[in-house]
Amino acid sequence: MKKILSFVLVLAMVLGSVSMAFAKTETFSDVKGLACEEAVNVLAGLGVVQGYPDGEFKPARNITRAEAVKLIVGALAIPVDEKGSYETPFTDVPANEWYAGYVRYANALGITKGTSATEFSPNAMVTSDQMIAFTMRALGYNEAVLQGEYPACFINKAVGLKVLDGVSTGSQAAPRGEIAQLIYNTLLKQIGTVGADGLWHGAMIADPYNYTGEKVDTMLNRLGAYEGEDYVLITKEVMEGALVDLDPYYGAVAKLYYTQDDDEVVAISEVKTTFVEGKLDKGKLDGYKILGDETVLEPERFEDYNDGGIYITNGAEADADEFDLAKLAEDKIEGKFAVTFKNGKINAAYSFQVWTADKAVLVDEDDLKDLAEDEPTIAGFEFALDDDDELDTSKFGLYGVKSLDEIEEDDVLYIYENPETGKISRIEVGKESVKAEFTKIRGREKDTDEDRYVVGGTTYEASDVDGCEWSEDLVDDNLGEELTVYLGYDGKIAFTDKGDDTTTDYVVFLKYWLPGQGNADNRTAAGKAGLSVFGKDGREELYFKKKLFTTEDDVKAEGVKVGMLVKLTKNSKGEVTEIKPADKSSTQDVTKKGRLADDLVALQASSVVYNYNGDPEDIEELEDDENYSVISATKLFGKDDVEFKQVAANSKAIVKGALISGATEAADDYVVLTAKIFTVKDAYEGTVFMNGEKKTLTLDDDSIFEKYAKPTDEAKFEALIYQITKTDADGVVTEALGWADFDDDVKATIALSTSEGLRIENDVLFDANEAPYEIEDGAVFYLFDVSENKWSVVSQSTLKGMKSGEKGNQGITVKAIKTDEDNDGYSIFLILRN
Repeated sequence: MKKILSFVLVLAMVLGSVSMAFAKTETFSDVKGLACEEAVNVLAGLGVVQGYPDGEFKPARNITRAEAVKLIVGALAIPVDEKGSYETPFTDVPANEWYAGYVRYANALGITKGTSATEFSPNAMVTSDQMIAFTMRALGYNEAVLQGEYPACFINKAVGLKVLDGVSTGSQAAPRGEIAQLIYNTLLKQIGTVGADGLWHGAMIADPYNYTGEKVDTMLNRLGAYEGEDYVLITKEVMEGALVDLDPYYGAVAKLYYTQDDDEVVAISEVKTTFVEGKLDKGKLDGYKILGDETVLEPERFEDYNDGGIYITNGAEADADEFDLAKLAEDKIEGKFAVTFKNGKINAAYSFQVWTADKAVLVDEDDLKDLAEDEPTIAGFEFALDDDDELDTSKFGLYGVKSLDEIEEDDVLYIYENPETGKISRIEVGKESVKAEFTKIRGREKDTDEDRYVVGGTTYEASDVDGCEWSEDLVDDNLGEELTVYLGYDGKIAFTDKGDDTTTDYVVFLKYWLPGQGNADNRTAAGKAGLSVFGKDGREELYFKKKLFTTEDDVKAEGVKVGMLVKLTKNSKGEVTEIKPADKSSTQDVTKKGRLADDLVALQASSVVYNYNGDPEDIEELEDDENYSVISATKLFGKDDVEFKQVAANSKAIVKGALISGATEAADDYVVLTAKIFTVKDAYEGTVFMNGEKKTLTLDDDSIFEKYAKPTDEAKFEALIYQITKTDADGVVTEALGWADFDDDVKATIALSTSEGLRIENDVLFDANEAPYEIEDGAVFYLFDVSENKWSVVSQSTLKGMKSGEKGNQGITVKAIKTDEDNDGYSIFLILRN
């Protein structure tokens, strides 16, 4: 009895003076993006949870009852010596076990009664219901003051306290991630005791940071987190490094809780401001109004907090003195204000946020592939990456779905780019589409700013986000017909699809003729006006839909000229129903990922790129299809000063067609043949190495590559090296050059000494005469072993010291290729080992 009494007294002393030193905050790669990420980070910062030696938290792992009471006792900031000796009433808890102290404290506080009067079952997996009961008892609640039977009484209390968000109930084993979420949800709940009156009473504890001497007894306060004395305007700087998600409070004024050692934000104590949305306008008392008669009484600037208020656009901050409320009222910009009220009126504003979408995208299959990449992109816009080059989900907001992998084809995306970082700061996902009869248009006759449209009896507004494909001509032409509309996150129409058989091509305009003009074949073709174009499959003759063009002035009125990139729309009969010039562009660089440096558009492998090599002022040369060729868009990646005469991009900011001038054939598509050409139905295929990887190419003709030969001598070795110079729109190889046709400036045969072999130092390969051959960054080395009749990709280290004359190295031949004539270094090396 004395031992128990002594222990209870010690416990009372501990609870009266708890304050826990914080462990260094851990970050766990396996909780990034999970619902429990914030909970785990905060509890790690408070020293309640730890990770495993491999740096992971393992949120899906189940834990034992002994580990569970350790977490609860730790959250109550009760120190336990795991090497000490603690007696308990449970026969299956040895006094010197590491968990004995936690079990003893938990039993003394009524957190657990064990699985029986004499057993605790420390190694059994704790269930979700048991963990909820432990947590509610830690707050001082017990069966005596709760209604219902176990475990319903504790679950009902947890629901009432709103701590089960992200937490499951039931008899199944509880995972670590949900346990962390439960404790995190409970941090700010008041701890109490059941008094002699049979009621639960909230408790207070000493507050060493406040002269009043007391504060509410919570896990967070026990753990030593302190409440800041001043209100703080939540800026990016405040949010940086916070363990709790402050994004919903960006621009608000609040009091915060901080960790004792590292001053990291772990909770929000009190929010002073309220967010209101609307347009600023002139109000009463020389102020401004946001909503109705609610007046901002401080019109000059935002009230000071930190270093003043902030103006936020697409997630980027500007100083308050750069933002003029009078100008805002004049422009009537709609956004979100953080304000305070006095006597029912707004008396001060602290921040203003406005979000303006940069692009609207109707998601297709290519977009989904881009989003699934290790470094995802969408419509040429990039996401921020963390230090491990992985997607940093904390740098952008996602609305309409919980994660990027929930985005599906035909979803409408509004993309917002942070003007400071150049990365995506927000994505809004609209998932609704309506397929119904388009009946009439309202509002246009009233000359309103925002037209309204009726589809299937419901009225919609049209989105004005850049990239939306919503054509008034389209709806005017299809009144009374079935129309599919795709709605953005704001419920406005962003895209339409009539569902007909029209197709769109991007081609080069060569020549047109009117009825009665042209050769006999032209006139015979129903007497229609027509045109010649150079498309992805070469020259093509097309005809206009009747009455589209009837005079030469009709053609000129469209702004279409010879040698111009145009967007052609054709109906199911193959007739041209629309022709429009593509956008003009200029000379600019192309990034390594294909984005045009001066435009928010990007090249992809599917982009059709035409190259013109004739005189830009000579009409006859502009009409001659021999002066045009189709080149691979990827050959322009990373190129500087590319002369783009015209660029046509779709609503997804992807270049669909481009016309460039004077481009040389890029030399990066070199391939090494590794197997015989074989027939697949009507096509020929060959396995090659390209850019260090195996790839199967489809060939227009089996003679494009010479027949496979075992490279036992230098001549045959050279026959396996090719440069792809032309492919059609489907990627089929139609032209290729062999080693003999390569420019002398880009190829080299390296003579090696039998005794010295391959000597590589500081990324330079030396031949027998010590002549240097510089190795480019990312160079690829291919090795053919004659004895094994096998190609392989090898590293520099494999080649160092390889000597002719050694066993297995009776002869070595090295060929080197430059893929960029402007560089001194070689980026492809082929080694033949006899």
